[in-house]
Amino acid sequence: MTTKETIIKQLKTTSNEIAQKFDNLYFDKIEEIAEELSICFNNLLAIINHEKQEEISDNDFQATLLFWSSANAIIGSLELFRRGYPREPLVILRHSLEIMSTGYCAHENPEIAKDLLEGKSVSSTKNISGAKKIQPIIGPMYGMLSQAVVHISTLHIVPSGSKEAPLPVGGLYDLETQKYKPMILSMLLTTTEILNSLIEVAFIDKIKNIRFWERVGDNILKSKPSPEIKERQREISDGLKKILQSN
Repeated sequence: MTTKETIIKQLKTTSNEIAQKFDNLYFDKIEEIAEELSICFNNLLAIINHEKQEEISDNDFQATLLFWSSANAIIGSLELFRRGYPREPLVILRHSLEIMSTGYCAHENPEIAKDLLEGKSVSSTKNISGAKKIQPIIGPMYGMLSQAVVHISTLHIVPSGSKEAPLPVGGLYDLETQKYKPMILSMLLTTTEILNSLIEVAFIDKIKNIRFWERVGDNILKSKPSPEIKERQREISDGLKKILQSN
């Protein structure tokens, strides 16, 4: 029987125990994500606190705030994942892709920032299309996340429990059942790298340490992802395809 106390215990005690077990096993991965996120926030602070504010347009300031929200969404996704939720973090990760894509497009098009400030809706699909011209992996990641976890599918009626707890109340820690942990951690890191690369493109002249791009001419940039990033993106693409095929 599930009682009010069962849920309170999950929120106050069990969830923390799950997170501690997760951290013990995957702390090196968490540190990688945290390091990338810290670079993201510091680059954004460089724009927010830029000494020549007249050089920061209104739409670029709004783009900065959108990028900041996207980074916080990644932290929210990681936090849920640490606490034993296998699918829900991916919904937030997809949302983060939408926010960062809108941030980039607001940088490119002042009308998008204006519409947001006026409370008008903006097209996430169009913004994803715009951002994936800069970072092509955004397209397949967004599409596969939509199909796998956002749109209702068989994945939502397949229990996410273990042999001992086939219908868990809240999060669960089970290494055998939750077999996609390493890939999802890679997705969290890659999403943060995508965010940083979009921030660099948007503010290429205002960020000191550019890691994802190189200049090959006047106002022409070329992506320079490391072999490690390329391999991780390939593994993510292959892993998502396998998940879709298994559902």
